[in-house]
Amino acid sequence: MSEPSLSQMRRMQFMAVNYSRLQGLRGLPPGLGLFAVTLWANRLHGPAGWSILLPLLFAATMVVLYWLTDRYYKRAFGRVVQAPRGHLDWIIAMGGGVLGLIAFIIDITFNHLPFSIIGLVLAAALLFDYLKLVKITQVWYMPFWSVFTLLITLLSILPVLGLDHWWLAIGTKSQLLGVVMGSGLIMIAASITSHVYFAHTLSKEALYGGHI
Repeated sequence: MSEPSLSQMRRMQFMAVNYSRLQGLRGLPPGLGLFAVTLWANRLHGPAGWSILLPLLFAATMVVLYWLTDRYYKRAFGRVVQAPRGHLDWIIAMGGGVLGLIAFIIDITFNHLPFSIIGLVLAAALLFDYLKLVKITQVWYMPFWSVFTLLITLLSILPVLGLDHWWLAIGTKSQLLGVVMGSGLIMIAASITSHVYFAHTLSKEALYGGHI
C-alpha cells in the first residue's frame, strides 16, 4: 500500500486535531433552538402567559438532541482522544457569551439602528470558530464556512445596504427577530454542511487505508 501524499497527511491532521469540532450536527440543536424561540416570540401578542414555558421546553429538547447527537457520533465514527480545553478557551467562551448578551440588550434598547449587533456578533463567532479550526494545520479547508459567515453579516446590515424594514417582508415584527431567526436557519445549514464534509472526508480517508 502506498504512503499517503502530503495533502492527504495534512487533511488527516486537520481531521484529527478538530475531530469533535467538525462534527457538524452538534451545532444543529442551537440553530433549531434559535429558530424555534424567535418563531415563538414573533407570534406573541400581549403577555406571554403560560406559553412562557415553551422556551424552557425548547431548551430541554435541545439538550436531549445534543445528547443524542453525541451518542450518534461516538457510535458511528468512534472518538479521538484530544487534549482538554485550556483555561483560555473557557475564558474566551464565557467572554463570547457575555458579549452576545450585551449585543442582545443593545439591539433591544436601540431598535432603530440600521444594523444588528447580535447578528454581527454571531458572524464574528462563526469566523472565530473557523480560525480556530485552521490555526494549527494552517490549511484552509471548509471554505464554505466563510460563506455562512458572510450570509449572517449581510443579514445584519441589510438596512445599511438600502433594504429598510426587510424583516416585514418575511413576516417578523422586528429586525432583531428577523436576524436571529435567519441566523438560526443559516446555523442549521452550516451544521448539516459540516456534517456532510466530516462524514465524506472521514470515509474517504478510511477507504484510503485506515490512516485516520
